Amino acid sequence: MDSSEAISGARAVARRTGAVVAVSGAADYVPDGDQVLEVPGGHVLLTKVIGTGCALGAVMAALLAVADTALNAAVSASAIFAAAGERAAEQAQGPGGMATALLDSLYRL
Repeated sequence: MDSSEAISGARAVARRTGAVVAVSGAADYVPDGDQVLEVPGGHVLLTKVIGTGCALGAVMAALLAVADTALNAAVSASAIFAAAGERAAEQAQGPGGMATALLDSLYRL
């Protein structure tokens, strides 16, 4: 399933709860009820590494402590994670190397 297929459901949850909902995939989508922001980037190897979605959630939570809005925290985290994934993929030769390179790339960012 393409991540864009989950936008309507994510938007409905955001409207019903007032929460910011993020959908990650080839592109990340962050609806807050009224608008949907798209964050392109990342790399297909991110889908082959267990825990990348959880790690993205952790980065979102960390940024929530310093961002002015939850929407900005989620979008910023998605952009940071996409950039880290792209940089990590340049070094990785497969999923195992991607996991290590991703951690290193997040650290350097």
